[in-house]
Amino acid sequence: MSPGLVAKKAKTLPMSLEEERCINYIRVLGADVVQQANSGHPGAAMGCAPIAHVLWKNVMNYNPADPKWPNRDRFVLSNGHACALLYSMLHLTGYELTIDDLKQFRQMHSKTPGHPENEHTVGVEVATGPLGQGLSNAVGMALGQAHAAATFNREGFNVVEHNTFVICGDGCLQEGITSEASSLAGHLGLGSLIVLYDDNNITIDGGTELSFTEDVGKRYESYGWQVLEVEDGDTDLAGLQEAIEAAKAERSKPTMIKVRTTIGYGADKQGTAGVHGAPLGLVDLARLKKEWGFEEDKCFEVPKDVAAVYAGCKPAGVAKHAAWSKMFEAYAKARPEPTPTPTPTPTPSLSLAPNLSLSLSLTLTLTLTRRTPSWRLTSSAVRRASCPRTNPNHPTPTPNPNPNPDPNQASCPRTGGRRCPTTRPRTRASPRGRAASSCSTASAPPSPSSSAAAPT
Repeated sequence: MSPGLVAKKAKTLPMSLEEERCINYIRVLGADVVQQANSGHPGAAMGCAPIAHVLWKNVMNYNPADPKWPNRDRFVLSNGHACALLYSMLHLTGYELTIDDLKQFRQMHSKTPGHPENEHTVGVEVATGPLGQGLSNAVGMALGQAHAAATFNREGFNVVEHNTFVICGDGCLQEGITSEASSLAGHLGLGSLIVLYDDNNITIDGGTELSFTEDVGKRYESYGWQVLEVEDGDTDLAGLQEAIEAAKAERSKPTMIKVRTTIGYGADKQGTAGVHGAPLGLVDLARLKKEWGFEEDKCFEVPKDVAAVYAGCKPAGVAKHAAWSKMFEAYAKARPEPTPTPTPTPTPSLSLAPNLSLSLSLTLTLTLTRRTPSWRLTSSAVRRASCPRTNPNHPTPTPNPNPNPDPNQASCPRTGGRRCPTTRPRTRASPRGRAASSCSTASAPPSPSSSAAAPT
């Protein structure tokens, strides 16, 4: 696809009744999770349900039985406040996250914190609390994938071949760090990076017209990204699938897919900031369930037909993992050697397979052998640490060029007799409670007409 071309889906194809029911239940389950905690963000979880369904059901390679499978696709929920969506998908597709875990959303010591935490919840790749953190981490993950693929892949053995998928929102794209990371991704041509932008025109404060009116697509085109667009992200699953496949086919540059969605789809407050960061309420939630064909008085009960659809995800992942493992065994037996690099001192050529296994399993552990000293940072501590008279480790002061400093000023070897900025007297409260400035703590010399009084 030529640079700068924006693909638009002109006609929405109807989704099947099975797909519609699955997506609506993802919305209901996400709303149930937030309602149970009486805290959280249901709007984005409901609006992004179609994206999640297409990714987890039709697109991504993953193995819930072995979440650390090296060649799995990576999924990053950059707008981590929508984690009710991620937890719902992890449960539905067979990861070790139970309904009881979903019921403990945002509770102390639960597996479902208010923002995703990697190494805490199985299946979470990146901790995404601060907006923009997830997308920026995803750039690093895609960079790592590109480096590993260039190092270890050989003809007939693409042992490193996966994608990094990201869902992000307006808040992520408002952060400066994502601009820097995205610029780098475009410069490096990280074709394995695919970002789905939840373009719902809403922030927590109101519509994006309040603070964010730039053309995001044009900006990312200027970074060197492929930019695609799905105009109806609420119901056009075929358009989503088509755009994602086009993104996967483009290996020379990263892709952003702008997906126009409705925040809080189906809720009374859909399309408004009112559904961004507050539960729907029991009445509205019951209405939604009834309207979509679910039992309105039941919570956290996955319908059998929905469960059956996602039940195939785990065995499919196991099969993909097994196929990769078989290929990796052949790769190890073939012992493909790296291309030797001319060096003054020849080094022995190492087999790639053991090195790849080491690279994929290496864990960096930092062990502190002694307790790190700690102290409270006070103004006196700062003065002691920064003044050469009280800190023996301070650089040796230069000789005092003024042998007769003003007696009314404190002597400091670092400033040559002038008042040391780090040892100036503490401010003191004025009679009315206001802090007196340091210059008011020393009176001017008495005038000849005044009585002889020592300076205060």
